Amino acid sequence: MQPIRPQDATNVYQRQAIQGAELGRAAGGDAGAVRRGGDGSGSRRADRVTVSPEAQELYRAMQAVGQQNDVRADRVEALKTQIESGMYRVDAQGIAQRLVENGFGS
Repeated sequence: MQPIRPQDATNVYQRQAIQGAELGRAAGGDAGAVRRGGDGSGSRRADRVTVSPEAQELYRAMQAVGQQNDVRADRVEALKTQIESGMYRVDAQGIAQRLVENGFGS
């Protein structure tokens, strides 16, 4: 199972928001629509959605993370240069130590 990246979560959130808006329109949920009461009067009634401050903060954080590059081009270029020149060395002992400290599934 692959972890969910912030970009993926943002895309899911945006798709759900769009689908919710489309469902609302399909069900006659036009915000400007006039709803007639039982007495035939034309009173306006608007649907409202409240988003918690925590959800707003999460959305802003996901947007900020989504704008970051997944690849550090400077690091990739430095490693590529080392590999091409034959100077790149794998620290097998260091890798093994981190695997033992962090577990094999992390």
